[in-house]
Amino acid sequence: MSSLLFTLGLAAVAGVTLCAMLARRRQIGSVRSLSREWHLNYSAEDLIGLHERYYDLHLIRQGHRRQVSHILHGVTPEGLVSLFCYRYDLGFGVNQTGRQWWMAVIETPKARSAWIACPADRQFATLTAPYPHTGKAAGFTVSREGGGDGEGADLVDLESILKDVPACGCAEVRQRLVAIALPFRPDAETPRQVLTAVRRVAGQIEHLEAKE
Repeated sequence: MSSLLFTLGLAAVAGVTLCAMLARRRQIGSVRSLSREWHLNYSAEDLIGLHERYYDLHLIRQGHRRQVSHILHGVTPEGLVSLFCYRYDLGFGVNQTGRQWWMAVIETPKARSAWIACPADRQFATLTAPYPHTGKAAGFTVSREGGGDGEGADLVDLESILKDVPACGCAEVRQRLVAIALPFRPDAETPRQVLTAVRRVAGQIEHLEAKE
């Protein structure tokens, strides 16, 4: 009986490992197809130091054991763009949990006042940056460095900007960086959504600033 249980256990482990490998292959394939479609470069590992490059973003300074993988990078009309899978852990021991995101960042020519917008949901509570101005816009909780008095993002403007962000995602602007993050899913649609959203948000910000 013990031999049978041992064999069944090994089979179960092998099955889980095989499923994980197949999911990883599908994930890599979906990102590589995006690289061809968007004319971007693909790298399985972080060869350009994205964590240090984007460390000003509050979204990329969460938790510990941070990892970046499955990277697309290149040039779009809005600026240099990077798409990547970002993973980190919260807590320790039995209370440790992992978080995983698809994140896209565009490096724009102009520095701006900082803000971050996340869904009004408990799981996103740790992502609220400690800026002095808070409010609601387009269903998101928004924390802003400036109060919309000519020195920062106005909530009315953010309403129009955030309509391009999926309801489950987060958006952040800090200095020259515009970032979008969506909870990770091993499919082709989520990274495509992130890339599309970050380009639209960056373009909308430029459009609103051009009208001022």
